[in-house]
Amino acid sequence: EGAGTTYSDGTLSSAIEAFVPDVSLSYTDPGPALTNTPSSDAIQVKFTAVATDAGAGAVLEGRLWAMVVKEADELQVEPRLVKEGVMAFGVDSCRVKARDIMTLTEESVNLTGCYLEHEKTYLTVIYIE
Repeated sequence: EGAGTTYSDGTLSSAIEAFVPDVSLSYTDPGPALTNTPSSDAIQVKFTAVATDAGAGAVLEGRLWAMVVKEADELQVEPRLVKEGVMAFGVDSCRVKARDIMTLTEESVNLTGCYLEHEKTYLTVIYIE
């Protein structure tokens, strides 16, 4: 349409879908690390999350899940199982369920009530999204 005219000759296109994908989160180097020597009851870990596809300085919200598993279960661990707490050791305080986090902020994870046996190897699994 032209301004000040009676013509209706414009054309409206069909809708164009523009999907914006979720941001991927990862860890800054060196990744999650123990902050002290684990005990049979507690494990403490720290890490910093980064948004890998939103620019180096992007500060975004995310979520964190964490738990302790037997070393033998390492190959079976996948995000869905971490979120559900499948194969997790200890009581609820020995896992983290959907805790809010921010990228570019150091996070501390304190897992207690884990009831780990001495002289055995366990893995702390952290999942962020």
